[in-house]
Amino acid sequence: MSLVFLVSSISVKARRNVLYNQASNLDYKVYLKPNDYYKEPYLGKNMQYIANLIDNIDISFNYNFSANQNINYTYMYYVKSDVSVTDTDDKSKVIYSKSDRLTEPVTINKENSNGFTISQNAKINYSEYNDLVKSFKSSYGISANSNLVLSLCIEIRDEKGNLIRSTDSADTMKITIPLTEQMIKMDYKEVNNSNNVSIYKDFSISNQITLALSIISIIISLGFLVRLIMFINKTSPKKTLYDLTLAKILREYD
Repeated sequence: MSLVFLVSSISVKARRNVLYNQASNLDYKVYLKPNDYYKEPYLGKNMQYIANLIDNIDISFNYNFSANQNINYTYMYYVKSDVSVTDTDDKSKVIYSKSDRLTEPVTINKENSNGFTISQNAKINYSEYNDLVKSFKSSYGISANSNLVLSLCIEIRDEKGNLIRSTDSADTMKITIPLTEQMIKMDYKEVNNSNNVSIYKDFSISNQITLALSIISIIISLGFLVRLIMFINKTSPKKTLYDLTLAKILREYD
């Protein structure tokens, strides 16, 4: 009984490998300014767009995380915007950059869970970003590449604070929107892959009541054991010196 209560009251947790899958879907709608050519209020994704007609862009980030076993973890997410102006011939040479959080970070704790889903929308005023970069280029009379990149930044940590997925992961879902061009086409990146991660789990007492019952049972068992030893010593027949000597002679001389 003591062992049963003890096992049921203690959770022994250790480092273990967890396989997790990531799946995502990015959708967007390009809303247009009033014009004489398009009857629809917006255009769908994967089209060419006239920059001067764009009013705002409504982007929908959908992300799903699923593990092959239940774990304790915390995840946090937000949408970030990055404006960059780079050299025409070498995009690694950054002339100007600006980063902002478009949404406030959301943090959620999960216990004994095998996954979660994120659905996050972000609406941007295209003209605002476009005019900013146009003004910058005009002020310094430069010709350069310019883009607006929106990213869904997700961070996942296990219960000990160890990083499972970082906000700047290569698996970040993002959309790239060209700026200061007459015609634009948007590129986007979705995430669909699997990874292994080592999750740390430590020792914990899951049920204090059964632990107390286990301790009480052990004390009672020890009391009975002491009484049993005393009873055996008291009732077992005592060997005389004659019996001991005879046994020794028989053992030595067969």
